[in-house]
Amino acid sequence: MIFEIEHFYRESDGNDWLPAITRAQNEWHVKPPVADDYRGFTLLFGPREYQCSGSIELIRGMSLVGSGAAVEAAGTILKFPAGMHGIICHVDTTAPIATPGLGRWSIVERVQIQAEAGSASTQTHGVLMHAGMTLRDVFIRDFAGDGIHIQGDHTATPPTNANHWQIQNCRVNSCDNGLFVQGPDTNAGCAIALDCSANRKWGIDDQSFLGNTYVACHTAGNGRIGNGSTFPDIGGAYRCIGSDARSLFLNCYSEGGQPPSQMSNGCFVLGGYIFPAIEGKGVWLDSAHVASFANGVRGLSPTKPGKPDTAAVLGSDSVGGVALELHRLKPKGGADPEPYRFHYGYRHPGWWELVFADLNAAIPLRFSTEEAPEGWGQLWMENGYFIGGGAESRAGSDRFRAAKCRGTPWGHRLQYIASCRWVYRMGMCT
Repeated sequence: MIFEIEHFYRESDGNDWLPAITRAQNEWHVKPPVADDYRGFTLLFGPREYQCSGSIELIRGMSLVGSGAAVEAAGTILKFPAGMHGIICHVDTTAPIATPGLGRWSIVERVQIQAEAGSASTQTHGVLMHAGMTLRDVFIRDFAGDGIHIQGDHTATPPTNANHWQIQNCRVNSCDNGLFVQGPDTNAGCAIALDCSANRKWGIDDQSFLGNTYVACHTAGNGRIGNGSTFPDIGGAYRCIGSDARSLFLNCYSEGGQPPSQMSNGCFVLGGYIFPAIEGKGVWLDSAHVASFANGVRGLSPTKPGKPDTAAVLGSDSVGGVALELHRLKPKGGADPEPYRFHYGYRHPGWWELVFADLNAAIPLRFSTEEAPEGWGQLWMENGYFIGGGAESRAGSDRFRAAKCRGTPWGHRLQYIASCRWVYRMGMCT
């Protein structure tokens, strides 16, 4: 069923259209034809400004449809007083008394949602979702709180659930955060072509439990870059910091002049252009490399009968300065508590060092760079090395011990351990 908002307007409402919107929801199916069936309808708004004395509270699964084109070209403007939310999508535990409270799956499209100046409260948002809903072709601006605030937690009082939210071709300007998502029940949502610009903190701030999907989103002019000491950075382009979140950012963009984006372990950035300024432990594909893995990436060997399970980790998930880790895996997987790690400058500046189990006495190999005091191109095997192929040779017949000689042209001097048949002295073999 489709109605125009004017159908529910009364002269006594004056210039306030909130009573008409509330009346439309309450009068539709006052006595549902089917028990507990509180499905709503489509409510049409014309190309004009509608003043509302308070928040529009969605208590039915309805469509609120404006006129005109999308975003700032939408002909319908919904204006709200300072200190009030714009639109609230309710579940039954948050809705006003004596209402169905089933706002889930509502759709709001082709409207501008604006706040009047004057409120300093950061708790008043343009759209507040206690339940999952869809925003489409909407422009939100000038709220003291977030443009879009999604909060869901079934364990809270009152319990809420905003999973499966949808945002399509929307813009948020001049709010606290453009989009803010938080809670264990705000997952499996999707934002497509969301533009968040000139917001005081983050363009998109996702603190959900399991993560969401962002496609072709854009941010510009969000937050404030600090000076590194007196004034820290505030906000930025994108943030995804849920400890278990697996959010995907596909072909998203950010303009320069914003503090760095932050991506936690498990987030994945593919395509787009936000990587010149990303911090954290997520995964992103950037323009300078095939891929950047801030928390390491593991390659497993094939499982074969009679063969040990092994893995090579590029980078490290826990240790700084490591380019490579070599792991022996337990029969059921897991990490090796004592891997070989390829460090730079682990004990000696300017040297690459192969270290076993982080033990000073277990560094079988080093080689130098130009940053080493000894210069580049030096090889250091302080625990010796084996030559030959038999078990007897490994027992010691062909083993050499390397003793470092600083200040010599050769850099190393090798001394034979077993019975002397030939030795290496200053480049000569005898």
